Amino acid sequence: MGHAAWLIDVTKEERFSRRTTAQAAGLHAAFSFPMVLDGGVVGVVEFFTAAALKSSDAMLRLFAALGTQLGAFIGRTRAQEQIERFFTMSRDLLCIAAFDGYFKRVNEAWEHVLGHSPAELLAHPHLDFVHLDDRAMTAEKWETLRAGGAVTFENRWRCRDGSYKWLFWNAVSKPEEEGVYAVARDDTVRHATEHQLQETLRMRNDFVSFVTHQLRTPLSGIKWMLELATETADAAEVTSYIQDARESAERLIRLVNDLLDASRLEGGKLQVVLAPLQLRDVTEKVLADVASLVHEKGTRSSSKHPRRQRPFSICSSCVRSS
Repeated sequence: MGHAAWLIDVTKEERFSRRTTAQAAGLHAAFSFPMVLDGGVVGVVEFFTAAALKSSDAMLRLFAALGTQLGAFIGRTRAQEQIERFFTMSRDLLCIAAFDGYFKRVNEAWEHVLGHSPAELLAHPHLDFVHLDDRAMTAEKWETLRAGGAVTFENRWRCRDGSYKWLFWNAVSKPEEEGVYAVARDDTVRHATEHQLQETLRMRNDFVSFVTHQLRTPLSGIKWMLELATETADAAEVTSYIQDARESAERLIRLVNDLLDASRLEGGKLQVVLAPLQLRDVTEKVLADVASLVHEKGTRSSSKHPRRQRPFSICSSCVRSS
């Protein structure tokens, strides 16, 4: 039944399913009207009287209009219930804010993500919770919203424990309500992942640069010693140069092995053992290794035998064993 109806005496209507019940209760006249929402019936309201009454078209029109209004009221109630359920169940941060910069409503996810209670959030302007470095940008976005626009942006919000989290925002303005409807997502993990990736790439680039330099040192030493060996006929000098070239080659092999160890270490396949070392010996080896680079840059020794004159020296009283 999609319209209002009037029955003068239900006890005489064989099609009325509750005729016997109405008769036992002493009821006769009845009228009803549907509650209509979006063209469909969502409920029916019925009235009964003890006397048999004739129908009234004016009364039927009145209650038909009332049924439409009740249907609209039920629709608004259902929509409000859906909003309440959405606010309660959503894991995203939902909020409604006024143009004056204060929240009018926030959902429970805010306290779960940031630690602030809804009462604390509603008691302060939202900018009070934004990181100082992000406030100017956030204020600009807010002015766009006040002008009736929509924005998407990111900023950092202070947690109750003093830390900060990145929030990704989608917000739209409702100028007729002088308010803003917005939803935010905790984007802290993604920011941390991107930062870690950038840091990893930087460290990898630094590592490649370091390895390139370290490999170049013994290669330059080998090249230099072989050149010196071809420039002299002294057998002792040639033997000495070849020995130095061999030492540089061994250093090159050790560097390659170190690279392989670094790869195994990253894969968790290498056990690191701490052991004492002689700082003096290590320092002297480093100074000897850079001699080839000094030669490559054009520094020449005044000695008759260049390899006998080291470009650096170290005092035994200045370096002590560890």
